[in-house]
Amino acid sequence: MSAVLAAEGVAPGVAADGPIVELEAARVVYRDREVLHGITLAIRAGERVALVGPNGAGKSTLLRAVAGTVPVRTGSVRLAGDPIDRLDRGEVARRLAVVP
Repeated sequence: MSAVLAAEGVAPGVAADGPIVELEAARVVYRDREVLHGITLAIRAGERVALVGPNGAGKSTLLRAVAGTVPVRTGSVRLAGDPIDRLDRGEVARRLAVVP
């Protein structure tokens, strides 16, 4: 799976140099197995990020956590400063596109 994280401009209330995507101490459990262990990451508008690793390393799970399609057990995921779990699916779709 590969992905493109892209942002048009900056959301209102977010500093122009602030992160568009942020994970802070994110932990994801999948099928009773901890897959992501305290991931902290910040991606600014215009940055390109490549996720590389062997099968089963958690690359797809990380993308799903960023997109809000798998729950983060602890920690947080924010899009343009807003917690993703407080945004409805339409708002997430306006801010983020994941293309497998």
